[in-house]
Amino acid sequence: MPKIHLCTLEWHPACFEVPEVHFIDAPESSLDQQTALALTREIIEKERFFNGWPDFIESPWFSAEDFGGLISDMRAEQAEKVKKASSSPTAQPWLDALKSKGLNPVLLDADAQQWLAKCPLSKSHHFMMVSLNSLTWGCGYCKKKGNLISIL
Repeated sequence: MPKIHLCTLEWHPACFEVPEVHFIDAPESSLDQQTALALTREIIEKERFFNGWPDFIESPWFSAEDFGGLISDMRAEQAEKVKKASSSPTAQPWLDALKSKGLNPVLLDADAQQWLAKCPLSKSHHFMMVSLNSLTWGCGYCKKKGNLISIL
């Protein structure tokens, strides 16, 4: 099956030295604009926690305006999820504490229990997972974990 060019995106902060080109394995006849945008959305959802929101470089399937609309929709959905999650009385004090330490928590799930934050043990060079359900954190890179009180 041929590889089809889906899109080229540039991520910020620039984790890649050159824009990242995304290909899919599929017959070209099976791809249309709606499918290409849906696949691009999946890529962005997987990458944005670590690399931020990408900039559009090119795509043979959709325009910069289409991409802008996709990003706008995704940002609005995320803002709504964060607003809902942050309003939880149990979550709010922990999120405030993480923010005050400059760890910039990012919501990972809709029920506000799983967050991603900068790892203070690495001077914020990588990320740790934070569970507000169990009030724990863990960094796979540092191989450290503990309760939230210990990190704050």
